[in-house]
Amino acid sequence: YVYSKDAILGGTYRIGAAKLFAAYESISAPDAAAGAPSKLKHGWLGVRYDVTPALTLIGAGYRVSANRGNGNATLLMVGADYYLSKRTFLYASLGGVNNSSSANYAADVTVNGPGAGASQRAVYFGMGHSF
Repeated sequence: YVYSKDAILGGTYRIGAAKLFAAYESISAPDAAAGAPSKLKHGWLGVRYDVTPALTLIGAGYRVSANRGNGNATLLMVGADYYLSKRTFLYASLGGVNNSSSANYAADVTVNGPGAGASQRAVYFGMGHSF
């Protein structure tokens, strides 16, 4: 796009050990190339649950819909963060995207989509450290 307009409304709410989050995003790009979506609607819901001070479980769902026949997709993920110290943690997550017959969204932004109507799975794990 040469330019686009993006509006996001979201928030979080803590209930005991659970932190709920939700958001809605609307993107408009009137100069999009022919056939490319000029409007996207994107929403997500999720929860982070502190099992212990060191262990947090995560679950989320994301949905995107595009105009001009570009379809929609749903991404679901589960994961966990385990803190070894105040600044160091291990993380792991599993996610999968399911595309409608005309959508080609990827489970990870660093790879290409699986093809229109196909699904894709991704696994992440590693260690993070704050300096």
